[in-house]
Amino acid sequence: MKRRLLYWLRLPGRTYRRTLPRRIRRLILVPVGFALAGTVGYPLVEGPPWTLFDGLYMTVITLTTVGYGEIPQPLSPPGRLFTMVLALGGVFTLFYAATEVIRSAITGELQDLLGREHVDDQLKHLSDHTIVCGFGRMGRVVCDELERLGRRFVAIDPAPPAGEWGYRHGLRVPGDAAEDEVLRKAGIERATALIAVVGSDASNLYITLSARLLNPRIRIIARAEEHQAEAKLRKVGANRVVSPYLAGGHVAVAAAFDAPP
Repeated sequence: MKRRLLYWLRLPGRTYRRTLPRRIRRLILVPVGFALAGTVGYPLVEGPPWTLFDGLYMTVITLTTVGYGEIPQPLSPPGRLFTMVLALGGVFTLFYAATEVIRSAITGELQDLLGREHVDDQLKHLSDHTIVCGFGRMGRVVCDELERLGRRFVAIDPAPPAGEWGYRHGLRVPGDAAEDEVLRKAGIERATALIAVVGSDASNLYITLSARLLNPRIRIIARAEEHQAEAKLRKVGANRVVSPYLAGGHVAVAAAFDAPP
């Protein structure tokens, strides 16, 4: 019973954090802070018979520029000075926050921020997934195959892909896969496999080394452009090394001799 009560008490805050981007949440907190300051400030400045509700009412009509009048009694000079400070600071802040929210919604920034927040929330709870480093031609083929198999994966690439993200089972993380922070964001500690298919042997070597240090149990498959890179990749922790050109050459020769006349 106690756990269920705590769950329902925490639900509004959790929904607020997951639904609104961090920048919008901060903008909303500023006018809320002014409202709290006015609610408490009026009773402190005016004294009895002012109540917290009177302070809230006075604050709301001041910030919204309605101005129905001073209740429960006319304000004293300190109260009027407090009202001027509250109006000058709160009104402009309130309109600025409203303008920023509307601008973000119109320009699509709000939707983009909501999408990133949603991805970050999913990444925190993702486990037993595959991390794909590099979203070039080979990286797209890997992601297509993982999608076909219904396996959860995270694709890391410095440049976001053009067009919409069409993978139901995949998430994307912009950044350099060689950086530990980016790998941690992709859930390297909870992943079961990492596929490094960046177009540079040096990058794949560094990614493999970083991934092995962050997760000694993860299975790593690395791409090698040059034949000399295979031994180095295995030495720093790759379980298997794939050379697309070498594999393509073997397939081409096999197809040439096995094909019917």
